[in-house]
Amino acid sequence: MKKLTKTTALILSALMLFGCTSNSANGSVGDTTPPSESSGTESESRNDSSATESSVTDSSSISGNSGEENNENLVKNIEGYQTFSYDKDKYVKTTLRKAYGNKKRDPMGPFTGETVTLPLARNTVDDEVLVIKCKVAGDSYVFQNGRSGIKTVQDFSEDNILNGVYTPVVIEEVIDKTTDAVSDLKAGDVIYIEEGFHVCEFIDENGNTILMSADEDIKNKKEEIAEYEKYIDEEKANKIPDEETLKEYEINIAQTKILIEECNAFNNFVRENNGKVVFADSGSPMEKEVSYLAFVAVTPVPGTNDGNSYHKAYPMKYDLVCDDVPSLFGDDDIYFQGLYGYEKSWKAMKEKYGDHFKK
Repeated sequence: MKKLTKTTALILSALMLFGCTSNSANGSVGDTTPPSESSGTESESRNDSSATESSVTDSSSISGNSGEENNENLVKNIEGYQTFSYDKDKYVKTTLRKAYGNKKRDPMGPFTGETVTLPLARNTVDDEVLVIKCKVAGDSYVFQNGRSGIKTVQDFSEDNILNGVYTPVVIEEVIDKTTDAVSDLKAGDVIYIEEGFHVCEFIDENGNTILMSADEDIKNKKEEIAEYEKYIDEEKANKIPDEETLKEYEINIAQTKILIEECNAFNNFVRENNGKVVFADSGSPMEKEVSYLAFVAVTPVPGTNDGNSYHKAYPMKYDLVCDDVPSLFGDDDIYFQGLYGYEKSWKAMKEKYGDHFKK
């Protein structure tokens, strides 16, 4: 077994934008932390996660999750990077609620999702924002703490470590911007923008493929149960035990056991699909040959050394060519807790920017 270390903070805040928070397990799985649902009492960071290891046999480059480099790519893959190219016939694209045991979304839940606006996008990326029309220009790179595959692209940046999936796009048009945004980006420029989805396969510094796992979460939650049981024994040893306190501990144990069940379901889902899973609760993979609306940070991620320009971006990208809201998951939309917020945002973007996407 091989462990992924240096786990980064969960993207809980991004999920909340789409109303994806609820009483569910945090399936932490490594450096490129996947989407997670939380009750609000769970920690927003995780420790090391166990994972399954196998060998990478590609001798020319570490392609990781993608196949041959597409001839349509405007940018060429760099040898040693972990690349990803979404193929609906190869990957299962779904939501965490599906992995947690077919938990249907609660349409009347407390989080219904906010409609994306320029101020909201600015707050999300913590920078001034450009609204761009763009197309995918090549395979994505998958990062873990500044490293992609065996390549270290960002040695250190206290505030802005490269994590997750970044996709190269060619800018077709700069449509809008926040009031104070100043940028030289223009039509024809190629930049790498942050995606909102998460893959379940990672390549470590030795070139080994590692699968996502919630094993460390399970271990931690079992330790929590042991602590609660100790508190119960201590309370019962008192001359007059506090029944309310005992009841609260029992409730906590029951809730934690449910979270362990969901973590086990998550593990089983990933392993049954051999890691070929994309969790897209916060953003769906952009497909090639489709123009998307994206909210992109003006300032590139600092401290990179490969000549590419990496930009934080609002998690969801919008296909506004369609006449109606495009489904993200097909039949699995019933598990997409952020559906209402996504639909509201798409309609708002269509009304505001739709003229730029007319066929």
